Amino acid sequence: MNIFMRRFGLGAALLTALTLATPAARAQQQKSIDGLHVNIGVVVAQWAQHFPEESTSHPNLGKAGSDHHLVVSLTDKKTGAKVADAEVSADVRGPNRQVQEKKLVPRVTSGVPDYSETFDMSRPGRYRITVYVKTKAHPKPLVARLNWTNPG
Repeated sequence: MNIFMRRFGLGAALLTALTLATPAARAQQQKSIDGLHVNIGVVVAQWAQHFPEESTSHPNLGKAGSDHHLVVSLTDKKTGAKVADAEVSADVRGPNRQVQEKKLVPRVTSGVPDYSETFDMSRPGRYRITVYVKTKAHPKPLVARLNWTNPG
């Protein structure tokens, strides 16, 4: 197995582990938009602290206002290559209708590029997560949405 496939597998395993390993890991969804697979995952920030890359990238991880970790990875649909040079941002609209907007931090976890940031999603209820992706091929943002419910 070549190194690309190993790294791709490690990244996919990390995203899966982040979103499936604990009961508090609540959502994972993939959207295909204009030639890109956009993978969106939500995990409780406290669990993400176990990965050194996360704690370094997000110093407030797990603190008040940073209780959930949003992770986005991008894959070129045609080639299967991970996209490392995008600009990714997100807004999260909570059950109280308040919106949090943040630019996601680009980083590499286990050799696989992704984009992430922490959000306050502590209040029980429905959240609407909107991810905006700009690449060289797509200077106008591509939009992916995920509905997520915090059961409390």
